[in-house]
Amino acid sequence: MKAYGFFEIRDEGKQLVFEEIVIEAEDYAKAKKAFHYWLAKQAVEVDVNEEYEDHAEFMAIELAPKRAKKLKPVKADELISEIVKEVGGSRDADDMVQGAAH
Repeated sequence: MKAYGFFEIRDEGKQLVFEEIVIEAEDYAKAKKAFHYWLAKQAVEVDVNEEYEDHAEFMAIELAPKRAKKLKPVKADELISEIVKEVGGSRDADDMVQGAAH
């Protein structure tokens, strides 16, 4: 299955950041986990001012905007493995996801 997600940051209506991804996985749960890892990584990489508005969404590819179908899908397992390696292990990756959620 394929799923689509995006992350954006706005300041007084002006879009400062917009990132999107298509994730391919064996099931929705794995795709959602990969999206959470990707989203946490985005939040860490972007210097977010608390006054900025941030927004993220995750959905089945069938509900995504037409442009999403043009994006190259990323395999969920590969995305998770890559992020785990970047942050130094699965515990650190899980901590990053938890931290980004708050």
